[in-house]
Amino acid sequence: MLLDWRFSIALRYSFQNGSRRLPSFNALLSLLGLSLGVAILILVLSVINGFDQAMRERVLSVVPHAVVFQDQQVMDSSLVSLVRRNASVLAVAPLLEGTGLLQSGTAIEGIQLSAIDPIAEREVSEIGSYIVKGDFADLRAGSYRIALGAGLADSLAVGIGDVVTLVLPHMRMTLAGVSPRLKRFTIAAVFETNADVDQSMVYLHLEDARRLFGADHRVGLRLRLADLFLAPEVLQQLYYMRPDAGLMGYSWTYRQGNLYDAIALQKRTMFVLLSMLIAVAAFNVMSGLVISVEEKRADIAILRTLGCTPRHIRQIFVFCGGLVGSLGVILGLTLGVVFAYLVQPLYQALDRQFELNLLQEYFVQYLPVQILPADIVYVGLSSFLICVLTGIYPATRASLIHPVEALDVD
Repeated sequence: MLLDWRFSIALRYSFQNGSRRLPSFNALLSLLGLSLGVAILILVLSVINGFDQAMRERVLSVVPHAVVFQDQQVMDSSLVSLVRRNASVLAVAPLLEGTGLLQSGTAIEGIQLSAIDPIAEREVSEIGSYIVKGDFADLRAGSYRIALGAGLADSLAVGIGDVVTLVLPHMRMTLAGVSPRLKRFTIAAVFETNADVDQSMVYLHLEDARRLFGADHRVGLRLRLADLFLAPEVLQQLYYMRPDAGLMGYSWTYRQGNLYDAIALQKRTMFVLLSMLIAVAAFNVMSGLVISVEEKRADIAILRTLGCTPRHIRQIFVFCGGLVGSLGVILGLTLGVVFAYLVQPLYQALDRQFELNLLQEYFVQYLPVQILPADIVYVGLSSFLICVLTGIYPATRASLIHPVEALDVD
């Protein structure tokens, strides 16, 4: 209650301008600049959080957390049991990987092959939840059926039941000479994750792949981990449990780690850069307070003659900066959350209307958004703190005004 009178004076100085319009207009511009800076920061962080979430939930739920294999066609059963017993491993499934070309008519695309056991794959991957056409269970041994991404299906202009030709980079001798290994497959399912795997990933049954690749291709184990960020450490643990077994492997960081690190670096960089924008807006608040101090020299002198100490005057103008800053921050946070909710449907509408395809080359082909309460709190507190700190200078300047000199000037 002791601060009520100082707060009331600060409230009047911040939002009442008497007969002059310049300080009020300057304060309005400062308020809008601060609000826009905070809103843009919330919007950008929400979009970056969305890419991070898409990376975790779409890309990393489909690609292996880690893959281990032995220097032979099939891993020892004792080694498989050793991998399963690791506390960080939630589930394992057999996996054979390779590359090739997929041809339909005159169209041909480079692909990544993942040969799997469809039943065991359910424990380690969520690819089944992204099936939009067909049935993943139709990948039966000996059926020579495949599941491919929606983007790849569009590029090849194929659908369920169509036949495509798989070309493997394995040469064989025929009567006509050396030729690549070819096999015709029927499309059984189409999945759509809205990620880059839709453009290149093809699934087929493990037994079909064994017949195609032959004994020179090793079958490994795909691991699903409790904490995917511990994948390198888990691989080291598995290796040192049986160094003589010749266990080898790689984690998701081998293929996607640079992308994930880039997202994290981008978030930190954008926060720093856009915080500078907020700092500029806060300096506008400070300039408005400096103008307010000069205009209210007579008022300050009267307050001093009524018994206000320099400390009281300093507190009043610090409260002024805090009031303008808090109002600007609250308005900016509100606008930022609203913009974040609207930017995704707005982008989708513009993309459909004008066929922009701006994200076609990125690892996700839509604009993901995730609003984190922690970011809102952090941005709000840091922005408010910047406004309070920038208000210290004009408040100190006001506290140094001598009442006699101020009254003489007026």
